[in-house]
Amino acid sequence: MASSPSARRRQRSARLTAAVALLLSAAALVGGAIAGVIELVGGVMIAFGLQTGYAAFLASGLMAVAYFKAHAAKGFWPIQNRGELAILYCFLFLYMATRGSGRYSLDALLFGRGKISSLMGEVGKGITSFKRGLN
Repeated sequence: MASSPSARRRQRSARLTAAVALLLSAAALVGGAIAGVIELVGGVMIAFGLQTGYAAFLASGLMAVAYFKAHAAKGFWPIQNRGELAILYCFLFLYMATRGSGRYSLDALLFGRGKISSLMGEVGKGITSFKRGLN
C-alpha cells in the first residue's frame, strides 16, 4: 500500500527531527567531555604551576560559559541565580592568568621564567618593546 505525499513528508520531518536531536545530544556530550578535560588537565597545570597563564585563561572562559549556560537565565544577579561560585572561579582564574605561575612553580624550575610567566606578562613585554621602537 502506497503512502500519501503528506505522510512521506511527515516521516521525513520526523526523521530529520530525530537526527537533529541526536546530533545535539552528541554535541552536548562532547562539550561536556571537553569541559571535563579542561577542568582536569587545567586544574593539574594550575596546581603545579605549569603554563598557568594559559591554563587559567581557558579555565576562566570555561567558568564564564558555565555561568551563562546554567545560571544567567534564572536572574541577573549571581546571588539571585546561585551562580556565585561560577563567577568567583571565573575571576579567580582570570587573576591567575594575568599573574602567572610565580617563583615556586614548575615553570620557574624548568624554564627559569620566575614571575613573568603569565599571559599578560608576555603582552606587557610586547607593549614595552613596541614603545621603545617608537622612541
